[in-house]
Amino acid sequence: MKILIVDSHRETGELYMTLAPFFDVQVVDEFEEAKAYLDRPDGVQVDVVIVRFLLPDGKGTELAAYVKEYHPEIPVFVANEDASLDHWKEATAAGALFLPIPFDAAKVKQVCGRNKKKPPIETPDQNRQQLQPKAVPQETAVKSVSKEEKGTPSPLPDAEQEVPSASKREEEIEVPSPTKTVSIAPEPKKRVKKLRQKIYNEHYCTVITVFSPKGGVGKTTTTVNLASLLKTELDIRTAILEFSRQTGNVLGHFPLNPTMDVGNWLELSKPPKETEIEDMLLWCPNTEVAVLPTRKLLDDDQEKVKIKPEEATDIIQTLHPHFDCIVIDGGTILDDVLFKLLEVSDHVLMISKMERETLQDCHYMPLMMERRGIDTEKLMNVLNQAKKGLGLSISDAKDMVGVQNSHVIHFDPGVEKVAKEKEPYIIRTKSKSKYFKEIWDLASKLIDHPEFEDQPSLFQKLKFWG
Repeated sequence: MKILIVDSHRETGELYMTLAPFFDVQVVDEFEEAKAYLDRPDGVQVDVVIVRFLLPDGKGTELAAYVKEYHPEIPVFVANEDASLDHWKEATAAGALFLPIPFDAAKVKQVCGRNKKKPPIETPDQNRQQLQPKAVPQETAVKSVSKEEKGTPSPLPDAEQEVPSASKREEEIEVPSPTKTVSIAPEPKKRVKKLRQKIYNEHYCTVITVFSPKGGVGKTTTTVNLASLLKTELDIRTAILEFSRQTGNVLGHFPLNPTMDVGNWLELSKPPKETEIEDMLLWCPNTEVAVLPTRKLLDDDQEKVKIKPEEATDIIQTLHPHFDCIVIDGGTILDDVLFKLLEVSDHVLMISKMERETLQDCHYMPLMMERRGIDTEKLMNVLNQAKKGLGLSISDAKDMVGVQNSHVIHFDPGVEKVAKEKEPYIIRTKSKSKYFKEIWDLASKLIDHPEFEDQPSLFQKLKFWG
């Protein structure tokens, strides 16, 4: 990976000294010199640009904006010792990522480790087709309504699915240029929602992955309470899959005696029969949510469960016909398994809290997804345990992450207390707590259900009866 460093300190600066031992580095010291290097006619390969916030002939954010416009395929970091919120916001506004100094070279490699080649253009439903349920044997096919019974791999009925014409595709495809890549305009979200509502009574399994780059932010608690609300309040058939490779946590929220986990599932000599699948899962008696934990025990002495990306998707495919929603605890390890889960999910919830280190890690996630060809439109930042007095406002915390879609869950001291009693918090509080309302609102952004349709305001009701 070749990195262009723009720093007036050149080889004596901290940027060069941190990165040079690990990467192919080119150093220039001014804005104009960097532009000339990037625009060289010989087409010099540059994978990443890291620029100081202040340059002798301008600001690093000005160079970041230039790269964003003329070389949009190259990610840009704006680096500075003063990691103030104003500097952070200015870098984000210029289309760059903010890099506090000092930093770890491994972080740059982790964020920009994949090459900048764009993946093949995909149709809007291509990721969904990766998770089509496996063929159901004829004698047991009555048990679940799936698209295979209709003889089509699409999640939408043939009568409702619109196939864009050639002329429409030509209008949506940008003409390639030396500095621009070919892209297809995303399908309008309102249209997708409308089409999905039409098949509400058909089988459609929504896959949601919940993860965080850092532990201790309420990732598992959010997973458990979201899944429990979907089943208990909306009667949506819901399963929780835990693909965390560290100490398991999901079992700590349910009164369950585990008999099966992901490790046991992977050790099966042959795939389970269709009639055996539901019996292999754990079922919470209070919520009727199905659970497949990573491990049976909540300790660090057990051998870590090794999961391959294809094994994770195979489990999802197998469970797909049996549920309306699968909520996945993706853990905190940013590896190939997690990125595969993000790729095949309908929605991705990134959990953060109001601390700078966590927000900084979340700040890099959109770029990491883009470098791997994963659609960032389905990424939502869930700011958890939000409250005043932490040195940041909620607005500032959301700005630091820089994700367009966001949701806020305020701090509630009862959440952790009830979790220790092996019961999801929303079961104890029902609709009496603000936490319940915020989980409900989160679910309404993810699932199409008649209960989430816009309700008339008090003014509209009075006007109707007036």
